Amino acid sequence: MLEFEQMGFRMGAHKAFLFSRTLTRFEVVVDSDMDAETLAECHLRKGDAQAAVDGWIRTAVKPPRIAVVPNANTTYFYRAAR
Repeated sequence: MLEFEQMGFRMGAHKAFLFSRTLTRFEVVVDSDMDAETLAECHLRKGDAQAAVDGWIRTAVKPPRIAVVPNANTTYFYRAAR
């Protein structure tokens, strides 16, 4: 715990890679109290969750696959082989 208190959180390279890969493969919108500028520094787009979902449904050519992830900072997804 002492190291975390002194150094703060540091994301490992493998997690940063997986996170960046997610951002390049999917449209991600963050509905958060954080300001848009801070989120943009993390390559994240601030938006209203309901407005984003409504827009994706309205503009989709076929039914979209949408995931709403509460507490997404503690979650990671992968696509299983079919």
